[in-house]
Amino acid sequence: MRLALGWALGATALTIATAATAGGPALTGFQAFAARGELLEVRKPLFMDGKLRVGSAVGMVKRRAQGRTQTIGDGSVAFSETRRFGRTTFEVTGAEVGGKLSGVCGYDRSEAGVAYGQATISQPVDALRMRCDFQRDGKPIGHLLLGAPLDPPRRFQPTARRGEVVVGETRLALRSAHEMGKGGVATADPIGYWLDDAQGLPVAAVDTNGLTRVRLALPRDPAQRDAALVAGIAIATFWDPGDTDD
Repeated sequence: MRLALGWALGATALTIATAATAGGPALTGFQAFAARGELLEVRKPLFMDGKLRVGSAVGMVKRRAQGRTQTIGDGSVAFSETRRFGRTTFEVTGAEVGGKLSGVCGYDRSEAGVAYGQATISQPVDALRMRCDFQRDGKPIGHLLLGAPLDPPRRFQPTARRGEVVVGETRLALRSAHEMGKGGVATADPIGYWLDDAQGLPVAAVDTNGLTRVRLALPRDPAQRDAALVAGIAIATFWDPGDTDD
């Protein structure tokens, strides 16, 4: 009995660990796209701090997230305003990242909410904005900007993201992906990101569908690869707070 129970518990732990690392279906089109370039895996900690691995390159990541809420109400109806903000720092060293690559990222966003009984309705006030600054071997190499448009209020608010990454003379546009698997199942939250060149054509992709694993499909062009690489690491280590807490 003890042996059987031990085996069952071990199998359950293995299943949970496998799900955490392997993740679910990739963003639609990622597999075919990755086959044309270089596939690189990012391994990150499940919680705040820990080891960061980018291919064979190894380093550390530290993440902090905070929030402040002010509420006014008489018990039956309550009005609130919440601000979310945080900071991520990472450093990784190895040939696959071109030396010692580091980044500092900060984000913030705020929302207003109305609570009536058990029901809560929230709308963004200041949409999510994130900025990262990157260095290689102690010298600045570029930055990343990522955010969500502040759309008119509606019942369904997908957490769409747009931005850009600039490394040296290379600039790539960022856009979130919201279709998963071969069937293109729609997702409200980003399942990954596409990176487009100046002509609007995708050159790289980031598959974020894994708790501790993110996969990068990088282009062969060295300059575009470098820009997509640093963007992919920044996205992989980002704790996305979403548009609202609903």
